[in-house]
Amino acid sequence: MKLLPCLIAIFLSLGISYIKAQSKTYTIPPGSNVYDIVPPNEIFLYPSFVNGTVYYRSGGASKGMLNYNTLIGEMQYVDGKGDTLALDNESSIKHIIINSDTFYYDKAFVRVIGGNNKIKLGEQPAFVQSDITKVGAYGQQLPPPLFPG
Repeated sequence: MKLLPCLIAIFLSLGISYIKAQSKTYTIPPGSNVYDIVPPNEIFLYPSFVNGTVYYRSGGASKGMLNYNTLIGEMQYVDGKGDTLALDNESSIKHIIINSDTFYYDKAFVRVIGGNNKIKLGEQPAFVQSDITKVGAYGQQLPPPLFPG
């Protein structure tokens, strides 16, 4: 029974993560804006920006309207002017609490999905880019190159 927590700790320390695949596929034509094609409820973790608290390693905290952008892997907030901005200097963040979710930052934002005082299990909600298809004349798909690279 002690083997499972040890394996999880080893996988997390090695940076191996499980990525939940999206159930939907979106085709983004060249020159198109991905935000015009993928619906916001698929891009953001929450249906709208919600109250959250950012706790800093220095001991301070900031409250604001937060949401996690799964498309680009950024924690975003709404400033006083109503603009959507990304949190910067993530290495200074201890953790973030939004609703009942806790996020930690270690080269990427990870949402805690289980664990105890000694070990935490997390997930990194993200979009996965699949094959890039090149389009030729008359909208025909080009075959992949013989010698990629």
